[in-house]
Parts: sequence; C-alpha cells; structure tokens
Amino acid sequence: MGAAYKNKLLIALSKYASHNLEIINCDNMKSRLAVRGINYRDNLLLVRPTLDNTAGVMKVTDDNEIVDNCGTKYKPLLYNTDILIDKMVYNGMQFYPLANLYKIDTNILPRDTDRIGFHAMQNSHDKREKEYTLLIDHKRVFCYSSYPNGDVVFRYVNESKSVLSQNKMFDKLYEWLIDINGIIDKGWAIDKSKVM
Repeated sequence: MGAAYKNKLLIALSKYASHNLEIINCDNMKSRLAVRGINYRDNLLLVRPTLDNTAGVMKVTDDNEIVDNCGTKYKPLLYNTDILIDKMVYNGMQFYPLANLYKIDTNILPRDTDRIGFHAMQNSHDKREKEYTLLIDHKRVFCYSSYPNGDVVFRYVNESKSVLSQNKMFDKLYEWLIDINGIIDKGWAIDKSKVM
C-alpha cells in the first residue's frame, strides 16, 4: 500500500511540473528550488541543481515527503483555490483567474472591472466542497465547483449550454499553479500566497 500512496503525490504534481513549479525548504521557508521533471520509477523529483544539492534530485518518501540528499524536507508551492476570486499576478500580468477562465470559453469579459464581482461558498460540514461564482452586472454567470469525491466542474449558471473549453481551463489552472487536487489540504504542499 505504501508504494501506491507515495505515487499519488508524484501523479498530482505531474501536471504542474512543466509550469514553473517550485519546492520550498520546510526548515527556513526561504530556499526554493525549481522542479524540472519527475522520475516515477524511482520516486524522484528532478530539480535545478544548486550548490547545496549538486545532484539535482529529491526523493519522495513513503510518507509523501520530499527530501534532499542531506535529509532536508521540502514541499511544493501551489495556490489554494481561493485565489480564483482574488487578483493574481502571473508573468507580470494582474488578473482574476475565474474571470479569465470564463473568457477562455466565451471570449467575452467586460473591460470595466466594476461590472465584475465574485461569490464564494463553502459547505460548513465538508470543507472540500466549494463553489466560486463569477458575477457580471450582479448576475451569476459562471461557476467553479469542487466536491468531496475530488470532482471539479466548470458550469454556466442558469444556462443550458455546456462549457466547451474545460480541458483548456484545467490546463490554465495547472499553469497558474492552482491546487485543484487538494494537495495543500492533505499537507503535501504549502499555499504559495502565504509565503510570498
């Protein structure tokens, strides 16, 4: 059972590895290393070599901990899904992630940010159940919903049409390093917005 559990962390990180994923030293919460790739066979994270870690390799233990050759522990840095309705800076651009996801499918977004709003709900009995809603002119138009079973859904509110660009939207969430797999909640990663 240990091997299957261990691989869950590497599999969860695989979508982020090609998008400037960093890991941070848990001791000093300052030293960061860029992830270059994943070796599933040997349960390794490949990182940019530094003077401290000349091999450029981190082992993922049976307890889903990332350790270097000296035993120092690291954790990946990802954003919590709450960032969906906050301003985010990526590649020098400031934007609201949920609004940009809506624009991917519709090619529509008001230039006047005063017309845009957001609403967040969380199930009081199960914190894994969340919904983030985009409002345009005070009307609910688009939602991101996550459920306790791990499902994540994009949908339009009060419309019968389907979201056609779901795959592109998920690709953007991985590119923006937004934790849609609950890695932070499991204690396997650290919320990047808390250590900036």
